[in-house]
Amino acid sequence: MPVPGDIVKRLRKERYWTQEKLRAKAHGEELLGTKSTEWFSLFERDGVVPTEELRAAFARVFGMNLAQFDALWMPPPKTPPKRPPPKGIPLVNRVSAGRVVDFDHEQSENGEYHDPASFIDRGTIEQGDAFAATVDGDSMEPTLRHGDVCVFLPVYGDKPASRPKPGDVVFIRYGRGAPEVGCQIARYRGSVDGLWELSKDNPLFDPFKVDPEHVDRVGVFREHRKTWL
Repeated sequence: MPVPGDIVKRLRKERYWTQEKLRAKAHGEELLGTKSTEWFSLFERDGVVPTEELRAAFARVFGMNLAQFDALWMPPPKTPPKRPPPKGIPLVNRVSAGRVVDFDHEQSENGEYHDPASFIDRGTIEQGDAFAATVDGDSMEPTLRHGDVCVFLPVYGDKPASRPKPGDVVFIRYGRGAPEVGCQIARYRGSVDGLWELSKDNPLFDPFKVDPEHVDRVGVFREHRKTWL
């Protein structure tokens, strides 16, 4: 691995400068202007890493900034290898297309698995936190039917960009404090007076409102995968 002295020597030779000419070019630099030709010669050979101030002085002599000078001898920072997404998308459980139903589930780092061994093919979905759920009921017909497997992308945080958009089909898990604890699938219509307006695609079901404070988890529908039943 090169050291700053090697870089100074290389830059000097690229410009066809002698060490004497380098000394003359550095005359206006406070940290270099009083140095002898012998000092420059020793600096190019001794392999030490000088202070940031001295490296910056050399950088200015060669018409560059400190970052450009240091990039010539410092190794680039190591970037951690990009982890591939999990091989499959976890099928977390069933999700009610009608009323709120508290299906059996188990909380874990990777999701809320109905069956930890249940995964579906990832297909073109790259997001590692995607999850799937099986539709239970007919309230989202004709868009989604009973038994359909749907892939959702989780929504995090309170920022507007992180919220569902009007028209999105969403997976909702209601937590403690909600009138009913469980999960449900619906179409998000927007927010009015702090409440979420939701509806079903089946016209036999009435629209309704929920308090987002009661919502534990939200996923936005990404794709319809298949019908299992």
